[in-house]
Amino acid sequence: MAEYTTNLNLEKPLGGENLRRQVINDNMDRIDAAVFAAGSQAELLSGRMDALEEPTYSVETTYEAPMLTLPQSTVTSVFDKFTVKGRTYTNLFGSDGDCEDASKWLSYRVTKENDATKKVFGTQCFKGTIAVSDGGYLINKSKESLPLKSNTYYMLSAYVCSGTLSGGCRLTIETTPAQILILSPTSFTRICKKATPAQIAAMPLGNNFCVALNGNKGEYGYVDGVMLNEITADDYNNLTDAELMAKYPYINETQSSGPVKVTSIGKNIISTSEEFWEQGTISINTGINAASEIRLRTKTYLPINAGSVYTLSTSGWDIRSVIYYDAGYNYVSNAGELISPSTITVPIDVKFCRVIIRKYNDPIVYPVDITSARLQIELGTTATNYEPYTETASYIQPPQGSMKSVGGVSDKYDVLTGENTQNICGDWVELTGDLDWYYEGQFPPSKAFKLFNFAQEGIGGLGQFPGYFVVDYSGSTGTSLLHVGADNRCLKATTGIFYLTVSDSKTGFLDGYVPSQDEIKAYFYGWQLCNSDGSTPYSGSGTKYWKKITDGTGLTSMTPTASYAGYTPYKIIYQLATPIVTYGPSKQLIAEPNGTITVEPAITNVGVVRNGYIEIEDSSRPIQDMDFINAIDIDTGIFKPIPLDIVAVRADRLAFAVEEAPDGTYYEYGYYYDSTLTTIPAITEAHATNLKAQADSNTKAIGRLSAGMDKIDAAMGEKAGQDAFSGHLADYVRQPGYAETTGGANAYLASLSPIPAEYTSGMGIAVKINVTNTGASTINVDGLGAKSILDSKGNAMTAGKLKSGSIYSLKYNGVNFILQGEGGGGTAGAGDVLSGKTFTNDAGDQTGILALTGTATINDVVSGKTFYNTNAKTKLTGTGILKRIASGTVNVRLEHEVVKTFSVSDIGFRAGLILIGFTGGGASGVTSLSAVISIAVNTSLYYSGGMGVSTYSRDSNSTYVGGSAQSDENGFSVGLRFSHSNGWNGLPGTVTASWWMAIEY
Repeated sequence: MAEYTTNLNLEKPLGGENLRRQVINDNMDRIDAAVFAAGSQAELLSGRMDALEEPTYSVETTYEAPMLTLPQSTVTSVFDKFTVKGRTYTNLFGSDGDCEDASKWLSYRVTKENDATKKVFGTQCFKGTIAVSDGGYLINKSKESLPLKSNTYYMLSAYVCSGTLSGGCRLTIETTPAQILILSPTSFTRICKKATPAQIAAMPLGNNFCVALNGNKGEYGYVDGVMLNEITADDYNNLTDAELMAKYPYINETQSSGPVKVTSIGKNIISTSEEFWEQGTISINTGINAASEIRLRTKTYLPINAGSVYTLSTSGWDIRSVIYYDAGYNYVSNAGELISPSTITVPIDVKFCRVIIRKYNDPIVYPVDITSARLQIELGTTATNYEPYTETASYIQPPQGSMKSVGGVSDKYDVLTGENTQNICGDWVELTGDLDWYYEGQFPPSKAFKLFNFAQEGIGGLGQFPGYFVVDYSGSTGTSLLHVGADNRCLKATTGIFYLTVSDSKTGFLDGYVPSQDEIKAYFYGWQLCNSDGSTPYSGSGTKYWKKITDGTGLTSMTPTASYAGYTPYKIIYQLATPIVTYGPSKQLIAEPNGTITVEPAITNVGVVRNGYIEIEDSSRPIQDMDFINAIDIDTGIFKPIPLDIVAVRADRLAFAVEEAPDGTYYEYGYYYDSTLTTIPAITEAHATNLKAQADSNTKAIGRLSAGMDKIDAAMGEKAGQDAFSGHLADYVRQPGYAETTGGANAYLASLSPIPAEYTSGMGIAVKINVTNTGASTINVDGLGAKSILDSKGNAMTAGKLKSGSIYSLKYNGVNFILQGEGGGGTAGAGDVLSGKTFTNDAGDQTGILALTGTATINDVVSGKTFYNTNAKTKLTGTGILKRIASGTVNVRLEHEVVKTFSVSDIGFRAGLILIGFTGGGASGVTSLSAVISIAVNTSLYYSGGMGVSTYSRDSNSTYVGGSAQSDENGFSVGLRFSHSNGWNGLPGTVTASWWMAIEY
């Protein structure tokens, strides 16, 4: 979508953004002289327009669509700027959106099957037949099955064909308004539906994203190319459905901008070169070639802009018809029989066309005859003078393979200089179990894992943060966020460390379970922890099992150490800390008035014939259609064009053959590939524009110019000084106006004198508010329209921000009025600020009441860690010692007055204190109690009534437990015994030591 305003472009070269005021203030003397000298305002206007005719200036525009049109005001010349920027986005349905596997989707009240007779992409589509009255859902996906993000806008789109449906098809997103039913019985039409963050958040669980079929039982329809993708707030608010679908063509999974061919064409978009034509006709009902000696047809598919109006004209020939095709080159419809000149409106689901023409009286015709046809197809409703087809083209093939975008930063290629700036890493980096993963922590219901030295060491080269785009095995995307439990695809990066948060439901590591490093690696190999039943997550006890995360098969009790066929690992692209700049071929593209720029997925290369075929290098982008082939004489360097009708593409689409081409011969070639394998890059171009043509082509600009000249006429009888003063008073950019508002709260009215003709960027107004606002507010100045009042941060007004009786200064930024010089605005309250300290918020001056009451001392805090207690300005450093702890289980049965010992090794430190836990029982009438004793290391064996930690009672007699311990640098030994005051009266009572804990010395 164009991002410039024609009127501003017209005015800026004249020295200001208000044409009338500039003419009055700066040119009054010249106008007066011209009026009095010529005695005619008509002569004045004519002279001024003649003066404007020569100067040119450059207009810069950014587009994100496969086809764009230059204005009539364009001056034929080399583009001043032409940059291609990469774009990366994701179809959240992944490859399921191709509609090749019916099992990947749910349906409701509709029977679903694959159908190869109709399709847009791939080899087949879905056919749905209504199973009960009133229709149902051919396909649907639930909210909970998709990686949706909060505060994000989305677009759902699909290609639908209504077939025999009496009620047609439509898209459904729960919580959004119903869509109009689409009736397209014989061809596919792409439709879309968008949703706000609030609508997404309000969705209940269930069938949330659907293609609905409406009609009677037994009626059927088709769907293909289904996509759900993120869009921006600007996309949602400012783009039409057609513009949205042009900006986001269908893709599967996550794609970036692959190699493309950019072509700049003059106003006539069809060539009359005989290489472009062949003898024969095309069935207007099927789009299939048919034999004819009295017709000529285009050989290839001509890109055409959906929804646009074109005029066709010729001389001495008839235009038989125009045949329309969709993005998959499938027949859509035809324009009927045409005469010259004729106007056609391209259907919304069309991407290509072919043309059939004939001579008057139907003589036999040949391609060589086409040059006399003077055939022209041009945008607009009027046939203009014939101009031959002209084009300049450039293949954009970045050395990194594709141009990507991450976090608002893109790879870019300057077509005019050949400079390629790579801002994003070249290949996707796979995050497999081969990497050195570590456990970071629990963030319910997820866990975080980390990689050390990610950016510095060779996992992906030197990177910077943020600027990540992560895709997991299912096609779900991550975002550069802190760990939060609500988002199970969160990721976080700090210098040198990469963190990835994954939901427990994916890993099988339930809440509270701490996985080992080998278990974390197993997950990144594509395995999920589970119980022995192979379905429920691991419960935390018993034998651990693993299953393949893709389909739940392959159950094993061994921790996997490798991946398996069919698993796609996590992968990541990221922004480079230092861009890589290289240089490739440059091209001087020509801008033309009413010209067209097309962007098509295409690749060019040089290959050699081996075993009769020329193999393409990029097997991930098979041949869809050949563009050109040139034979290369390697001795002379001469290139010879080869007719495409002697070229055959191999069945696997990865090679082609040229008739009678011997092995060892070289060819330059170009071919188109499937548009689902790439995104359309953003084009930023600048071209020369003629001022007079700009005014002629813009009715609004002419109206403003005429209004300005009328004002000038009225001002002729006034004094020059009065004119200047009047102009100054009306200049609300250089000085603000003042008004006391009227109207109700949140919808203020203001009136200025003199009355401004329009809102102008930079204009200011000081207003005295008549009533305190209660929420988001607008102001309408002299009936020019209500504009939002925002604070300096771009936020809407909150209740009480504009107080009755107060005066506020506002500045217009071209869209909204911005509150100037605001104070306060903070959200801190008295409880957030230290006691006795003052601050200001929207409630006025405030005094803090927050008291610091910390009681920790330096001995309470680990050595080297800092803290504050009762003084917020004094940072203290702890001196306490952090000691290591080890623990384990033991089974040592103690008997009366018998010493039992046990030892533990490999704890990694010298113990200073040992805790032993006991369970008791065994004799008749003895109560079973739990006891714990502590043993200082290197003490004597000791037990007495005074030192007993816990007792076992029988007949008012007591049992005492004691022990001694020794420790070295890596383990310890313990001796234990217990005694009963009456020797258990000969009974065989026992106490068992069941666990131990060692604390570092």
